[in-house]
Amino acid sequence: MTLDDILPVTDERYHNNPLDVDLVERVLGTNFPAGYREFIARFGGGVLADFLRIFPPRRILYSSTGVKELRHPIDENWFWQQGAALLAETLGVETIPLADTKCSAELVFHLSTPNRIYALSGDDDKMIYFAGDGFLPALQWVLTSGVLVNPGRELRFQPWNFKPWSI
Repeated sequence: MTLDDILPVTDERYHNNPLDVDLVERVLGTNFPAGYREFIARFGGGVLADFLRIFPPRRILYSSTGVKELRHPIDENWFWQQGAALLAETLGVETIPLADTKCSAELVFHLSTPNRIYALSGDDDKMIYFAGDGFLPALQWVLTSGVLVNPGRELRFQPWNFKPWSI
């Protein structure tokens, strides 16, 4: 998957300033995964393939409690035992969420290895998966692996104003 494969449904963008990426990287003391900056600069935050919510840097840092709010389900409910060899609890509770899915999975990275992206499955299996090295490979894995969603979704992108899912 490339950025050119993604089809925006509108010309609107939601927080797509790449300088926001720089600001949040400085505050967090780490880089975002490769490809995240380019995605945000082009599309901003929103929903990809009607399934995957992409958080812009401002959402990660400045929502009511910032990273803590996004991290809360991870910190309070670490129940991902399957796949713990990929991401142990001690590291898992220090991850930064980049996106989530309609099936309650989280795409996260650890500050010490920002290019390694993991999927924490919210399904009954509570698995940890390695999603990819870099942002676009991780998005592609989510949408094509068949693990979290049936493959074959259109790569439409809808800018998002961060209202709850409308399912």
